[in-house]
Amino acid sequence: MSVEKHSYTVPNLPGVRLDGGNLSGADDKRKTAEYFDARAVDWDKHQHPQDAVIERILDDAEVGGGSRVLDLACGTGIMIPYYLRRGAASVVGADLSAGMLDVARRKFAGNNNVSFLQADRAEGAMKGLQSAGGFLRRQLGSNLKLR
Repeated sequence: MSVEKHSYTVPNLPGVRLDGGNLSGADDKRKTAEYFDARAVDWDKHQHPQDAVIERILDDAEVGGGSRVLDLACGTGIMIPYYLRRGAASVVGADLSAGMLDVARRKFAGNNNVSFLQADRAEGAMKGLQSAGGFLRRQLGSNLKLR
């Protein structure tokens, strides 16, 4: 089995390259979080969601009335309005970046059907839980349909 390496330069962090070889996993995650934290406040200004594409994806995922959505890497919650317009009963957004989550929490502060969790999906993100399935069942209910 071969492992593909990705390398990229982190803007606003001069001299930092993330290539998987010069950073530990913790450093890589820290720098990733820093990258998104630094951009969180203005993130939505630079996003241009393609409604037709998003709607097709949500159709294929059968997101509709009563759905319970787990949005991993939710960022500022840019997808959450799409879920809510379709009648999602609840949305749990999870992200590594505290800055992104701060923005998302402010945007959806008045909505009791939306909650957020700072988590790293790659390292037992949902601390204290035995498995992702356990997390999903606890957060989303026992009638979970996985495909």
